[in-house]
Amino acid sequence: MHDLIIIGAGPAGLSAGIFAGRRGLKTLILSDPDLPSQATLAPRVDDYPGLPNISGMELVKKMKEHALSFGVEFREERVLGVKKQEDGFRVVTSSTEYPARALIFATGAKHRKAEIPGEERFLGKGVSYCAS
Repeated sequence: MHDLIIIGAGPAGLSAGIFAGRRGLKTLILSDPDLPSQATLAPRVDDYPGLPNISGMELVKKMKEHALSFGVEFREERVLGVKKQEDGFRVVTSSTEYPARALIFATGAKHRKAEIPGEERFLGKGVSYCAS
């Protein structure tokens, strides 16, 4: 049984994983392989403390490496549901089920597209989105 399962592997989920791992909690982070973190799509992140002018992909990579250094486990599996149990929770994924004492949902957000011609083609080349 895991002490903690975090659903979502973006900056929020990875930060939670780092804190849990540092405290010695047996932690699993689950991410949907078909829905990458929105942060990974950012060509440049300028407002993350200590890491100016880093790509979103590199930022998430560094955060994952940090979490791994504390023993956090990662699985790419789509979460289909969560069941409350007497001793915690059971997370049902596309391939198995994981028991856990606690859960954190860090599933992020999705930007709204402008739906203008060329938006997809110029993403990261003049077209960008900002979380703030």
